Amino acid sequence: MNNKSPLVLLHQGIMTSYRIPGYLKLLKAIKGLKVLYGQPQKHSSLQNGEIPDNGKFIRINNIYLSKKREFFIANIFNIVLKKRPKVIVTQYSFSNLSIWGLYILRPFFRFKIIGWNHGWDRRTGFHPESSLKDKLRLFMLKKADAMIFYSEDAPKKLSKYINSEKLFVANNTLDTEPLLNLKKKFKSKTKKDLKNELGFITKYNLIFTARLEPEKKPEKLLEIFELLQEKLIDISLHIIGSGPLEKKLKEIIEEKNIKNIKLYGAIYNNELTGKMIYCSDLMIIPSWLGLSIVHSFCFDCPLVTFEKEFHPPEIIYLKDGKTGYNLWDKTNEESVTIIIDYLKNEKLQNEFKNNIKNVIENEASIDKFVQGATGAINYCLKNSIKN
Repeated sequence: MNNKSPLVLLHQGIMTSYRIPGYLKLLKAIKGLKVLYGQPQKHSSLQNGEIPDNGKFIRINNIYLSKKREFFIANIFNIVLKKRPKVIVTQYSFSNLSIWGLYILRPFFRFKIIGWNHGWDRRTGFHPESSLKDKLRLFMLKKADAMIFYSEDAPKKLSKYINSEKLFVANNTLDTEPLLNLKKKFKSKTKKDLKNELGFITKYNLIFTARLEPEKKPEKLLEIFELLQEKLIDISLHIIGSGPLEKKLKEIIEEKNIKNIKLYGAIYNNELTGKMIYCSDLMIIPSWLGLSIVHSFCFDCPLVTFEKEFHPPEIIYLKDGKTGYNLWDKTNEESVTIIIDYLKNEKLQNEFKNNIKNVIENEASIDKFVQGATGAINYCLKNSIKN
């Protein structure tokens, strides 16, 4: 009797560092899994992380068709033809043109296709009745044998159009364990001592950790901080990150003579960044939250933003008034009042800290990510055996 596990291929265009811990745990859960990844486009800010040397990660070649847009064809087909996988999980985006080849091969080689994506373009919403892109997106969603999404809102919205049985959620997250271990290490010292080590000289400290790009709206951060300083003198703003708006921010700070702002540029030291977040009272990212929210929560730091819907799926971790604030419907003056009330309310801070702990343990864990992905793969393996 052949007890060999059925082959499952998980294909990702490139293998960024933050994805690797989740895939390592997924490899333990799915015995026949192999992870395929390619090289990034030249001059891209996204790069492959340090790939584990365990024989489970296989590098294939990406052929990029444009220098400006990241349309690519992955050389996945040789492996498909030789190894005959039962399931292929793939990055389900317009840029991944390999998907169309998989559609053609599927009826002949009888494998299942699982797409993995955000569900729709989070910048524009989902409007298949009026948008040609969304009509194509819906066509692709229906063609998949199963879908894995990054947040619960996707299957809720898309079940109107697609059989909900084939929709799964693997919440996008970071490997929180090493970050929580760092926090445990920081707790061996007082916050006062840690702040002295960092050179944090004010009572209140706000922090921003993200790329300085238009989507994040860092100019809004300066507007808020300038108003905060009119009511709180003993406050600083720490900006970690680089990007196209760095020069502009420096010019605004100098022109308006805004005090107590320090720009650090990009920092690649996890312990230093973690210590700075741990010693800060609030993380403020005006728009387009990503995994910074998980990073922030691992160090007990609530997050404030100012956009209702212009966010990736990770916005689900922000519970307004419980783990942070989404002040999309507030004026700058109203937002400043809410922030000051929080900074001066120790009881509220402790409540937020408990709520944040609950989110990290129960919603943003790697285990939940693995559970969602495993559910989709097992669903397709079961149907593959039936067929």
